[in-house]
Amino acid sequence: TGRYGMIDKNLDYESCLRRLRIPVLAISFTDDDFAPKGAVDHLCQKMPNVSLTRWQLAQENFDCKRLGHLWWINQSEPLAYGLSRWLTKVQ
Repeated sequence: TGRYGMIDKNLDYESCLRRLRIPVLAISFTDDDFAPKGAVDHLCQKMPNVSLTRWQLAQENFDCKRLGHLWWINQSEPLAYGLSRWLTKVQ
């Protein structure tokens, strides 16, 4: 739906996203049907005040045949390394 109404129905998640002022790393995967690139891009647009880093990762980044929502877990070392480098940079 593009709307983020989660557990607490009284919390305005859209407003919270707009007010964020933190570094954000948004990651999507090429074969992810659950959170495709367009959906992650849409979420990123809801956070206009963050310092955004955006990664779209593909199979060749993980040496696997398919890279869906959870498939990367079996080959997680490249992502863990990248996350470590990103976290070091934003601190």
